Amino acid sequence: MKTPTLPSLLVGGMLLLGASCQPISIHRAGPPEVKLSAAVSKVVDNSFEAGDQIGVYMEYPEGYALDNQQYTLTPGNTWATSSQQWWKDETTPADFYCYHPYKTLGQEAETIDFSIAKDQSTHEAFSQSDVLWGCNLQVKPTEGTVELITKHLNGQIIIELIPGTGYDANSLSEAIEKYRFNSVLCDAILDLKSGEYLAAGEPCELIPQREGLTLRALLPPQSINNALLMTITVDGLDRTLTASVEIESNIKKKCRVTINKVSEGINVGIGGWEESEEDFGGTLK
Repeated sequence: MKTPTLPSLLVGGMLLLGASCQPISIHRAGPPEVKLSAAVSKVVDNSFEAGDQIGVYMEYPEGYALDNQQYTLTPGNTWATSSQQWWKDETTPADFYCYHPYKTLGQEAETIDFSIAKDQSTHEAFSQSDVLWGCNLQVKPTEGTVELITKHLNGQIIIELIPGTGYDANSLSEAIEKYRFNSVLCDAILDLKSGEYLAAGEPCELIPQREGLTLRALLPPQSINNALLMTITVDGLDRTLTASVEIESNIKKKCRVTINKVSEGINVGIGGWEESEEDFGGTLK
């Protein structure tokens, strides 16, 4: 699975997984049977992939009709599950909740604990760190579609490294040896009903995904205040980035950092953060 978006459930029809704030459709036909199928849509960067799994809840006042039902995307872009599910009748409304990635939980769980990968250098680890949640309440049985709007619960932090004095893009890329985020929170707790998603646990180090001179990571919402955010080893020297940034759900924070070639010393100054594909400034010395 690639960079986020939102699922779409279909009772008797198809489940469209869309990007952040795109619908999940639940479709019913004839006797109200709940079925899922998928149109390609976004998750982390491009789309859900075969093998991706989501958990689905369908709740009536007396209890769950679907209790963390696992749906898996097949190579044919359909969502498969182990058993069929039907609407209770043709009049009683139900509440729907869904989340990604799927986890094995106890019955009627109220909260879900997530731990993002502390090494997000691989595509799989990065994708599985993309936590999504959505709900639609008081849905009446219908032959039409029921939309579930899901959103990314983690924020994404992007560091673009800019060649400064003494480097070009190739030489800087070759000079970078190691990189890590320092003292960030990697655990979070999701309230299934409200969608509240709070960081938890102890600070840890995290290895981001690297694409050329771009480093990116998914993090639970948290405040980083004038802290040693990142360490990058370049030509055997540790370069550090001290910064303040607010990590927010479903928002990308992007920063461009210039690295100059020096004989000794480390440090970095940074100007600011952008919540878009545009950006800011800073220099690693």
